[in-house]
Amino acid sequence: LLFFYQTYVPPTLPAIVFFSRFSFNFFTNTTMTTVNSYALLDGSDVQYPQIKLLQSGSKEVTEGKLQAGTFLETLSGEVFQRLPLIILGVRKEFRVWRDDDKLSKFPEYISNDMKTLRHLDPETGDTIGEQPLQQSEVWLDRKNRKKAKTQYFFLALQPHSKTPVFFRVGGLGFKRARKFLNQARSTGKQLFEFITELSVATEQSQYGSK
Repeated sequence: LLFFYQTYVPPTLPAIVFFSRFSFNFFTNTTMTTVNSYALLDGSDVQYPQIKLLQSGSKEVTEGKLQAGTFLETLSGEVFQRLPLIILGVRKEFRVWRDDDKLSKFPEYISNDMKTLRHLDPETGDTIGEQPLQQSEVWLDRKNRKKAKTQYFFLALQPHSKTPVFFRVGGLGFKRARKFLNQARSTGKQLFEFITELSVATEQSQYGSK
């Protein structure tokens, strides 16, 4: 089970700076046109740090390298039991993965704004078709599709770092994330005005541990 704990702090300078720099790019999926030394790199050259919640089926766990229930920062390789973050922004996403035995690099369908559903090429990830999400057969039949997932995408900073990281919460953690967001909104403050700590605990249920 994924837990969110919040501690209010005055907005820090790095949080405000990075929020202003990344929020437009984050919510519009456009590339910012700034003059910098990395301007000639394309998306295939750049890796953004991701926070992964390692579960029993994660590659790092099945290979015996790391333990389930920990957080992995993919770029640095750091592992955390508890992870404090300054959350800069969040959006909701919809994904439908392909019904095959191969580990697909790209989902079959994707919506990053919960408005437009895009059909992706399985080899390149390029858009080969799009339609309004709410009117699509894929969305209307989502409860019957095992590979269909609605999830939250968070953009955040680690308090000791100036590098933004992202993490996704879906599956069993989706309801907890939604509850956390509702509680945060009820305070009347922005997410980046808190230090939010992520942690994981195992709970026994009639279906076993989760």
